[in-house]
Amino acid sequence: MSRLLLLHGVAAFNAGRFLTAHEIWEALWNETVGEEKRFVQGLVQLAAGGSLSSARINAFVPAQGRAVSQAHWGAGARRN
Repeated sequence: MSRLLLLHGVAAFNAGRFLTAHEIWEALWNETVGEEKRFVQGLVQLAAGGSLSSARINAFVPAQGRAVSQAHWGAGARRN
């Protein structure tokens, strides 16, 4: 197993770049065999899950902000 690819994937994942980590670990998975392959497969799946969760959070936060703004100001209220 390429330690360099593994560590690049860890750095990307820790920085919140889940899709990048997924791609790096997938490349590592393609060249790995045996029990290590199952371990790397878990990392690939973890990064995919992080990517999906991140996309959902990013879609939710702006909508939440609009809802809070409308609740504070009122739907038809004028802002200064």
